[in-house]
Amino acid sequence: MSFTVDFPSFKSTLLQHCRNTIETFSRTPDNRDVYAFVLDAQSSIGAIGIRWNTLEGLAQTLTHKSYQNYPHDRIYAYNGLKYSVGDYHFEDDNNDELWSFSNQFAEELDEMWDSDDEEGERYRSFFIDMLVEAIQELAPEFEKLHRTDDFIAYVTDHDEDDMAFMKRTIPDTQFYKAFPDIQQYEEFIQRIRSLPITEQVGFWSRALVDFKLNNDSKEVLELKSMHRNEFDVIEQITALGSHAVGSIMTMLEMFCGYRPFYDGVTRKLDVWTCQSILIDIAQANEDEIKRLRAILSRQYEEGHQGAINTARTLHALDPNRFPEEATDEGRLHLLNIEEYK
Repeated sequence: MSFTVDFPSFKSTLLQHCRNTIETFSRTPDNRDVYAFVLDAQSSIGAIGIRWNTLEGLAQTLTHKSYQNYPHDRIYAYNGLKYSVGDYHFEDDNNDELWSFSNQFAEELDEMWDSDDEEGERYRSFFIDMLVEAIQELAPEFEKLHRTDDFIAYVTDHDEDDMAFMKRTIPDTQFYKAFPDIQQYEEFIQRIRSLPITEQVGFWSRALVDFKLNNDSKEVLELKSMHRNEFDVIEQITALGSHAVGSIMTMLEMFCGYRPFYDGVTRKLDVWTCQSILIDIAQANEDEIKRLRAILSRQYEEGHQGAINTARTLHALDPNRFPEEATDEGRLHLLNIEEYK
């Protein structure tokens, strides 16, 4: 891949700007208990912001009216306010030379997106690689900061999860010191995965149902203690693939109101939760497909709008056998029911 952007000069300019920023800040009274330093990027336009925070900066943020009633976990959990980069108290704007490089990068990236998405993605990745290298090379400069024991320096990108690149610049020991709840959850996941596959399916299925019913079961309370929610459960069920499909079908029947829940009570819940998991897994045996077709038939007879997504799910499970759903303009009615019988 050839570039018109001079990446060595781009990185050199960024490093010097960071060094100046750190040096200037290190001489101020605010240089106490620095716990994070971030190159906050927007790779789609080549923008780079420098942000950092201190415990006192976090404390000042917590005085804002919108945060005053935050519970402990919404502040200190791995996805809490403490590591919300947009809420960091300190930041330094790009200088003109950096903006010049960023603009040049953005123009070239736009041309690549127009001609070849894969080439554009590789170019964007090269930009992120440059930022990761910059953080690594700034290690001696961080010595000038009065840091906490769990200090971390990392790269974020507005187009990715904030934690996407953390482990590229943060050693595991330091990462888990900053995010002990993540280590606890990873160890928990390994414990569940050591169980027979049927028990794994049962655990995650019960947990999802309990989350949906707002039941503080043993499973739910354990997950909540690690700041996890139903979306983490859905991720684990999906990872089980075809092993979990039968259990998901049972949940779908319950959520539709066609089968009682474990307590004997019939309820109707959001069926898309189950349908979306099945679409992501995209595997099912004939008995499971038969159950889904029975659900579709009943939904259609009842005039239930959910029939559309059930048809969509059947297509995802066997696209050669079942067509894409055809609907009216408002997506209120399924028009090609005969093709699913």
